[in-house]
Amino acid sequence: MPHPPRIYARWLGGILEVATDRLTLRTEAGALVAIEDYLRQLFAAVGEMRVMTMDEAPWVLARHTLAPPLEAT
Repeated sequence: MPHPPRIYARWLGGILEVATDRLTLRTEAGALVAIEDYLRQLFAAVGEMRVMTMDEAPWVLARHTLAPPLEAT
């Protein structure tokens, strides 16, 4: 992966809203994984999650950094 994904998130009304600059991650083996699947593994206890691109996200999400850098392992 050339650079780690940018991931921003906020908890709003019982929904975890996540904005990211990419929709897939490449594993060390070279396979593509949907970033939503990866995030669901990280946040298994979250009942509802909304994943969107940076273009789709409300501008306010850019102020809620989740964890730089967040990498697939």
